Amino acid sequence: MSRNFCPPGQASIIYLKQNIQMKKQSFPACCISGAIGKKIVFKQYRNGTVITRYPDMTRIVASGEQRECRNLFKDAVAFAKEIVNDPVKKKIYAKKIKKGDSVYHFAIKEYIAKSKRDSREI
Repeated sequence: MSRNFCPPGQASIIYLKQNIQMKKQSFPACCISGAIGKKIVFKQYRNGTVITRYPDMTRIVASGEQRECRNLFKDAVAFAKEIVNDPVKKKIYAKKIKKGDSVYHFAIKEYIAKSKRDSREI
């Protein structure tokens, strides 16, 4: 694997080809996805794995609408976790969805839709 060092402020990107040899290794990068600590991120694309530096979000200033949207989603996730962790509520929601769909994702979708309907009525 070659290394590509970039000056500070630029993301370092390494493309890894997915091939048979990689799949035989004990620690294949083709199967990893997500962040490791706050140092590097593994991303999966159709043509291979991309390893990038963890994004620096310290200078990002969110707008009021972005903060509202983030707070709505945070509340929706809390609602969905509550549904999934309660067996009775989970069973009720499982009856509402198609086979193979996620109760968690359906609860998030329903919470956001209900919130948007409520905000339009005001």
